[in-house]
Amino acid sequence: HYKKVHACNKCFNSTRCNVKKDPSKVVRKVLKDALDSKIFIIAQSIAERTQRLSGLPYTYTTGQLSATGKKLDRFLSLIDYTIIPNNGRRLVYSSDIVHCYPGKKNNGTGDNKPTPQEIQNCHSWLTKEIKIIKPKALLLLGKVAAETFFYLYRKEQINNFESFLNKEFKMKIDDLNLSVFVLPHPASMYPKLSEIYKTTMELIRS
Repeated sequence: HYKKVHACNKCFNSTRCNVKKDPSKVVRKVLKDALDSKIFIIAQSIAERTQRLSGLPYTYTTGQLSATGKKLDRFLSLIDYTIIPNNGRRLVYSSDIVHCYPGKKNNGTGDNKPTPQEIQNCHSWLTKEIKIIKPKALLLLGKVAAETFFYLYRKEQINNFESFLNKEFKMKIDDLNLSVFVLPHPASMYPKLSEIYKTTMELIRS
């Protein structure tokens, strides 16, 4: 599956996509322990300096976690999960709405949000990934991931992000029954970020 995703060229040279051919991007590495994870986290897109270059989510080529990865790992520890392979806790499975790096904004203030065409091009890859892993719970990290997921799989608009926090949503993808949780992205400066994560982790634990 990862090799097929890596070979995908649907977005290249499309005027409706920001993603371009990226010779520095590597094939994602298979983490065997993550394949049995009951927790599946979904963010906006892969990051420029971590998975794009290392093949591992939230991890630099040096093997060190990014600052975002470290914060996420602290939150995952509340339910005895981790983003770090072989550290004694259960390894979480991590993916993204878009499987390529969408580039930086022209004004230099951050990464581009995935375009509707990029999201549509990656939709089948994400669905296939969820069906392979068969998780019990999905954690949607950030507004873009949450809005996109709810639209793709429930045809529902998120008009008020805050109203979706600290709640459990029951969803079904084919024959999979899933508990879905919306969270601010751990890299954000969202107010009361730690409290929201703690509340959600308690919901998952229960």
